[in-house]
Amino acid sequence: MPEITKEVKLDPSVIPPLDPSILTLSDKERAFLHATISEDDDALKAKILSVQAKA
Repeated sequence: MPEITKEVKLDPSVIPPLDPSILTLSDKERAFLHATISEDDDALKAKILSVQAKA
């Protein structure tokens, strides 16, 4: 029978920093985000990275 493992809180020092150079969006994702957040690519990238940093 499988065991249930409790989720543990990670030490923030083991979480690597965000790397904005690996952000890639499909055309469909980019179109959706442009329509809902901003038409400006730099503003869109800044918003995505800001949300990721909070997560």
